Amino acid sequence: MMKYFGSSGIRGIAGRELTTELAMLAGRSAGTLYSRILIARDTRVTGDMIAKAFVAGAMASGATVYDMGIAPTPVAGYLARHFECSAVITASHNPPEYNGIKMINPDGSGFSIKQMEEIEEYIEAKNFRNPGYAFVGNLVDAEHLGEEYVHAILSRFGKIKARVAVDTGNGAAGNFTPKILRMLGCKVLAINAQHDGTFPWRPSEPDESALVTLAANVVAEHCTAGIAHDGDADRLSVIAENGAFVESDRLLALFAGSAGAGKIVVSIDASSVVEKIAGRERVERTKTGDVFVSARLKEVQGVFGGEPSGTYIFPEFSYCPDGIYAGIKLLAMLEGNKISDLIEQIPKTCVRKGSITYQKERKSEIERRLFPALKEIATDFIEIDGIKMFLADGSALVRFSGTEPKIRISAESDNSERCEKIYRCIVDVVQRCIN
Repeated sequence: MMKYFGSSGIRGIAGRELTTELAMLAGRSAGTLYSRILIARDTRVTGDMIAKAFVAGAMASGATVYDMGIAPTPVAGYLARHFECSAVITASHNPPEYNGIKMINPDGSGFSIKQMEEIEEYIEAKNFRNPGYAFVGNLVDAEHLGEEYVHAILSRFGKIKARVAVDTGNGAAGNFTPKILRMLGCKVLAINAQHDGTFPWRPSEPDESALVTLAANVVAEHCTAGIAHDGDADRLSVIAENGAFVESDRLLALFAGSAGAGKIVVSIDASSVVEKIAGRERVERTKTGDVFVSARLKEVQGVFGGEPSGTYIFPEFSYCPDGIYAGIKLLAMLEGNKISDLIEQIPKTCVRKGSITYQKERKSEIERRLFPALKEIATDFIEIDGIKMFLADGSALVRFSGTEPKIRISAESDNSERCEKIYRCIVDVVQRCIN
């Protein structure tokens, strides 16, 4: 088990769990291993502080750092192809007091477990490269590089005639998504597009409860769709033309079904509706986390991957989860159709999701009690990431979050009453094991 990294990099409350000292050490480690590093950050108040600490560390180890300033994760992921790696200072969808460091490979995929462990080994051993004062690294202004990402998207899509409401949630996509859509021919109503790392108007996570204003604007302004991002725009949420929130599992299945021939890779917590649409023989399952999805996509040369959290990966473009590209891809797929009509063609299952907070230091103790207790009530189970249980008329997944001290629970059934019973049963087991 890694000390600093989770499945999405280093993440924690800035100044307490993610300190400037740790950011500097991570930079020193990265600068020892890689000589040319691209860095970007989201809009969080602590982003500049953490970024500067990381940059100082990387330069002290002799690396040249190219600084994009505020830019979305998928932009830094796409542009990583020109460098040895990218580092993005972001906590993605987490609350504003959190921040993180996400490392990205040249192909856009997040660092593997092995790569993250290597960074940690250098942090622990403090065995850094010390080039001497005359050979410390340089800092290069690279804000202009974002235009390459913009033109890369424009080159892949024709004109799109749509009226779109865009809620970037005061995050890093404010300077990208509305601009790109306008350049593609869309009429755009931009909401929360100004950069503000306190996320004053809605939480960074674009779930249904956070997008009430967006939904109202979609209906009032007769929009084709509403699209929303989290703080770093690696996620996409969608509002249909009728103001309804599009369930992420059905959107995932829609993308999977339109991906063409080839393997589809989804995380273990995705709904079984993906197999119903794409075909069981085409679908591969992985641990939860875009790192694992992109790794498996590369192994099987898959055509699409994603998670029900709202992360979508299109290997045709990049192995980085990209909420901007996904939103444009969806609009291009419509071809005069309504989003609600396309979604209605996707079979609907009842999915109930939730989470329970636990004390981080008690994780091992809770895990020892929890998984055996869950196995007792399952007719069958698989352990990929947490435990996926198969029950009478349904299934459930219980897993520890890789980014927060939460146990995530999801239940699924074709019957809504049965789904709720499964969910309540699992919650009771989890709470007993925590208490």
